[in-house]
Amino acid sequence: MNGRRLSYRKLLAARSTWPATLALLLSTAAFGGAPPAGWETNCGSCHGSPYVLPPSASPSYGKIIGPGAEGWLSDDASLITKVNSSTSSSMDAAKTFVANPANAGMISEFRGFLLDALNGTVSPPAFNSVAVGNSSTGQLIITNFRSMPISYDDPTGQLNGTEFSITTDSCGTGATRQVPGNGGSCTLALAFTPTSSTPPGRSAPLQLKFSAAGTDGKPADRDLFLTGMASSPPVQPNMPLLSSNFFTASVDMDRPIGEESTAHLIIANTGGGAISSITIAKSGAAANDYSFTENCSTPATIPAPNSASTCFIDLSFKPTALGVRQGTLNIAYTATSNGQVLNLPIVMNFSGIIPPVPKISLTTSMDFGSQGISNIYPPKVLTLTNTGATRVAISSLSVAGTGFSLVDASPCPASLPAGANCKIRIGFAPSQADTAYAGTLTVVSNAEGSPHSASLAGRGTIEPTPVLSWSPASGVLDFGSVSAGTSLTLTATLLNPGPSAVILQVANTVGLNARAFQVVPDTCKIGDYIAAGESCDFKVTFAPPSAGDRAAELQAGTTGSAPGLLALRGSGLGGPASNIRLSVDLLKFDPVKAGANSAPQMVTIRNSGSIALRVSGIDATGSFSVAAQTCPAIPFALEPGFDCTLSVTFAPRAAGAASGVLTITSDAAETPALQVTLSGQGDPAPKTSGGGGCSLVRGDVPLDPTLWALALAAVAVLAWRRRDAARGIGRRDAA
Repeated sequence: MNGRRLSYRKLLAARSTWPATLALLLSTAAFGGAPPAGWETNCGSCHGSPYVLPPSASPSYGKIIGPGAEGWLSDDASLITKVNSSTSSSMDAAKTFVANPANAGMISEFRGFLLDALNGTVSPPAFNSVAVGNSSTGQLIITNFRSMPISYDDPTGQLNGTEFSITTDSCGTGATRQVPGNGGSCTLALAFTPTSSTPPGRSAPLQLKFSAAGTDGKPADRDLFLTGMASSPPVQPNMPLLSSNFFTASVDMDRPIGEESTAHLIIANTGGGAISSITIAKSGAAANDYSFTENCSTPATIPAPNSASTCFIDLSFKPTALGVRQGTLNIAYTATSNGQVLNLPIVMNFSGIIPPVPKISLTTSMDFGSQGISNIYPPKVLTLTNTGATRVAISSLSVAGTGFSLVDASPCPASLPAGANCKIRIGFAPSQADTAYAGTLTVVSNAEGSPHSASLAGRGTIEPTPVLSWSPASGVLDFGSVSAGTSLTLTATLLNPGPSAVILQVANTVGLNARAFQVVPDTCKIGDYIAAGESCDFKVTFAPPSAGDRAAELQAGTTGSAPGLLALRGSGLGGPASNIRLSVDLLKFDPVKAGANSAPQMVTIRNSGSIALRVSGIDATGSFSVAAQTCPAIPFALEPGFDCTLSVTFAPRAAGAASGVLTITSDAAETPALQVTLSGQGDPAPKTSGGGGCSLVRGDVPLDPTLWALALAAVAVLAWRRRDAARGIGRRDAA
């Protein structure tokens, strides 16, 4: 046996330096009889002859490198069993044989390594009964039993949005960490910090992703689960306890560099003691990537005990680099009862990520076929879908080509969320027959491959205008006899034989008894298209208010030729009903000076039905007023055959024609609101002098007799005084 073969013995001796719970048991080894072609079995005194591997119930595999070839072994001769002394469980291992360069027929080196980089029975620590607001720590050890190093990706960011965290890693802080070979290990320090006790159980997945070094091959990745149990803190009636809603569910705040994400944290004091002050600070290697605003430190908004009130923290994350951005929000609060300072740490280790590439898909083409140059057709729809993982910014959307147009000015939003789509309606209106049309829809965005386009095609033809028709074909929708106070609904169908579509513009009932028939669109919708060869329905309801025959017509207007009127017929069967009649339907007043009142005119209300008539409203508009003569104050009831009277007065406020309406509202079955038309003429008001005085007559009399009487009296008094003065002079002369 040459010196290179002694490495096999050295490997056996090295197992004493491994952890006590691990042992790689290798016995005298051979290929279990005849070796593969090209390999020698003579091992001298080193192992005895032949080489024999101990049998194992667990199949494995190995790799051999022989003269001019290499291959995998899968028989029992390829098994090496690693035994865990504490559990007696076994794990597969692999072996590599390397040919002796000096003698191609001899095995010069044997190297054994575990396929799994971790202990077969090792598991992450379980965090049991950790009080809210406290932290519990544990370790996860990665041991490499290979002769060469192995690498693993930084797992820290996988715990973002959970109450678990990796606080330190003995193998560094880089994106890739390396575990030394020959029993080397890395220790990950774990922490569990529950923020609430509901629900008590917590778990988070953690995957260790390995990569190989050297020629030993890639180790299998290991999927682990971290578990923890949160508990309520001991009851301390006079002590506060802050808790947060953050991390009760996964929080996705990872963003590309320069983009910002936010979260709204609610902070409550679930303890029984008051808090005198709160301070909030951030720490960590990437603390500057985090910012926050809050009202928790304001004395007026400090959370009250027993969750009686809460405060908030608005957290923002704007990464400046890729990878995990370590940070912690430290909330320190002081108990009022004893001044003790307590802490609520919130781990914020979110990541800066490579921005996802915006992607969209667009219907690539649309053929409108042949369409009449003077007819209407419904638009065609193309779909734009955001197929990426981020929003797509749409900067423009346009249609080029004669005859083609966008039906909607803005069919898509400026920002289309991931997974969302929008419908783009394109209209085609050819102007020339026997002509082929071509166009293009172009969408400009920030998506990969922009601009995106869809080809449009169509052809103009000459075809007649659609002539619509009704069903039933008889042109009559007969409801038969329907009891007064009840109703019956039938269907009227509007048919479009083509060759093009039409747009429904209006549908209503007309005629003497139109109020007894009500039409409601069913599958017909005002403003919608009725395609060629298709139809739509209306629901028509007949509700006779009283006994007697009723007749009306249903009409529909479209962009095609009108279908004509559909006759509506029905009879109301007798039953008790109220009815109202008025003595007049028009009142015309003689001219009245502006500011004066006319003589009143009368309107009589009569109940011509078979049950009491209930009048609920009487109102006059314009320069007209209404007053009760024999009618009671509203609301009132008139028994069958009885009547009452109203008076209407015209009082113009200015010169000119005046009009108004007297409306009487009641529960009359057929005419619940009857109206009387009112009209009159206002004349100009008379002019008056500004000399004062008084008058005993109306201002519209052209000659005021009072003024004449006063003037005559004044003349008489003057004459009497002159005569008296003349007599006095005569008597003096006589004396």
